[in-house]
Amino acid sequence: DMALLPGATPEAAGTANVALAPGEMSWIEAVRLERWSDAGPRIDALPEGNRARPEMRYVRARAAIGAGDAARALPLLSGLEAQLPLLADDVARWRAEAQLVAGPYAEAAAYFAKSTKSRDLSKAAVAYDKAGDAASSRRCADLAVTTAAKSKSVRDEARARMERARLLQARHGN
Repeated sequence: DMALLPGATPEAAGTANVALAPGEMSWIEAVRLERWSDAGPRIDALPEGNRARPEMRYVRARAAIGAGDAARALPLLSGLEAQLPLLADDVARWRAEAQLVAGPYAEAAAYFAKSTKSRDLSKAAVAYDKAGDAASSRRCADLAVTTAAKSKSVRDEARARMERARLLQARHGN
């Protein structure tokens, strides 16, 4: 959401000069509505100087992840923590989300394994599994279930148990 971006205004992003056909939504509207597959091409149509700005690289990476193109997001996110320090935590999380899909899986696993949240620990288990580290995958899957059980969230515990079962079943080819 553009509200997260310090100093990001339509004018700053260069959209004031983009002519829209009647009824066509702007990239800002597409992002606000989380219509990622609409947002991506609209951002791509902006002048290169605007697209290269750190804020726009962040938004374009979000659109790529939202549209299911995790591999495209990774180079866009590269180095953004230093350029957007207020968004450093978000940049790191979105990078890990993209790596969970596109790799490198071990980096995604390392990110999610540091979390104390059951859902993140399940993601770490998936990432370790994709990286071929069965022992770490099992450890994180078990920890996700234990963490969820301690949180007294029936939904989180059920989700963690389902993910652990799915990983075990996939590993044993059943």
